[in-house]
Amino acid sequence: MRLAGFVCIVSSFGLSSFSFAQQADGLVVNYTFNNANANDDAGGSPAKAVGVTYGDDRFGNPRSACFLNGTPESYLNLGTGSNLKPAEGTVSIWVKMTRQVTAGQGAWGNPIILTKNYPGDDYYEAYYLGYDLANRKVGACASTSSTAVSIAAADEPLTLDEWHHLVMTYSDTALCLYIDGNLESISKKNFRSTFLAGDSVVVGTTANKKNVRSFAGYVDDISIYNKVLSAEAISELYDEGDPNRYRDMAIIIVVSVTGMALAILLIVRKFRKALEKEKEKNRIQRQGYEMETRVLKAQMNPHFIFNSMNSIQQFILANDNENANTYLVKFAKLLRKILESSTDENISLENEVDILNKYIEIESLRFERAFSYEITVDDKLSRSETRIPHMLIQPFVENAIWHGLLMKENSKNLKIAFEYVNQASLCCTIDDNGAGRNAEKVAGTVPKQKSLGVHFTSQRLALMRKELGGQYGVEIIDKVGEQGTSAGTRVVIMIPILKN
Repeated sequence: MRLAGFVCIVSSFGLSSFSFAQQADGLVVNYTFNNANANDDAGGSPAKAVGVTYGDDRFGNPRSACFLNGTPESYLNLGTGSNLKPAEGTVSIWVKMTRQVTAGQGAWGNPIILTKNYPGDDYYEAYYLGYDLANRKVGACASTSSTAVSIAAADEPLTLDEWHHLVMTYSDTALCLYIDGNLESISKKNFRSTFLAGDSVVVGTTANKKNVRSFAGYVDDISIYNKVLSAEAISELYDEGDPNRYRDMAIIIVVSVTGMALAILLIVRKFRKALEKEKEKNRIQRQGYEMETRVLKAQMNPHFIFNSMNSIQQFILANDNENANTYLVKFAKLLRKILESSTDENISLENEVDILNKYIEIESLRFERAFSYEITVDDKLSRSETRIPHMLIQPFVENAIWHGLLMKENSKNLKIAFEYVNQASLCCTIDDNGAGRNAEKVAGTVPKQKSLGVHFTSQRLALMRKELGGQYGVEIIDKVGEQGTSAGTRVVIMIPILKN
């Protein structure tokens, strides 16, 4: 039975009849332990650290994680405040268990975090996260009595000496256990959680006379929310970067921009070396490689980097660290994705869609989500196996946003669709309901020079027509409304399907 292992430990406890980067929404308690500090960064009372030392956290920051030595005299007392005990909530904690502690008495397990629902020794866990010594798995439980119990246990044993993110969410109807961003188990919970007034939330000990057990290892970033976080929010918690990046955001931005510039220079040098080795190939192939390099430069141009860094700076000046961090993380992920794919002659459709999603998310955040978008892929196209020339679509998407949607009032929509044509080609349609090209002409805002990205893409497709023999190219359609007014722009691109 899936929960059999964890039932053993809960039964021993008395349940013999049988879950600086923050998400501010709902966050009521947050202990980061940075610089050996046990204060609650959310503004509550500091934790009482008894018999603990401090070591490296999962990012390697010294004295930024709390070490419990596996004895009853080594634990954390987070306090008795009602904010620690929401009726429905989320408990998040990072742990690195260094060894199993078999010493003690009573329940055969090592407690991680718990608080009581009544002063007795059985069925007392209002919420509990712990490690079962019998099957070496993590489990969570919530109870109010012997007849109101909910248990959620992991499928696989917990690996020692590795950092793991444990999250328990509980409501009136369900108890969920997440490990490392993934939902491990969900259990029915048909009761309202209640808590013992005046009792502490403790970490690393049972705080129980009948069951005397302890936890050995590191704990870090303990957060409690007064709401049930979604699976997506929990995954984002798991993917969060080093919270110490907030110590000097200006330095991080400078380092990031410098790193980006160096990476671009390295890639340009790599392309130049590759071109030198390919001199014996024919003129079309050589010109194609040169165009790839020019497109890469056009996409990662200083204008885009400047705009992105300027947006981050504006968030910082507005003291909006959460959005600054979100923007920086998204921008870094986009850059990394582009750099990873830029060394290949082609890219999978799956990665192309991922890059487009990341790029549009950045533009949406920059412009305060002023437009909506949708990307669809024909079921006949295998996202992972279909490969196309990289960096073809983004210039047209950028034009649709900057010169179409942002110049329009009211509803702004962008649709991108990939459709199967035949074994050798597919069609990408970029459709917006923006102001259209005519509006730019009327307003006198038409750029003096064409977009380099669009120009290079047209040249690349022309080369592919010569090299591959297909009808590859770009068609730009000005959409017209019922009264003859502009209804946006549709760009249709015929793209070759390449071999890996």
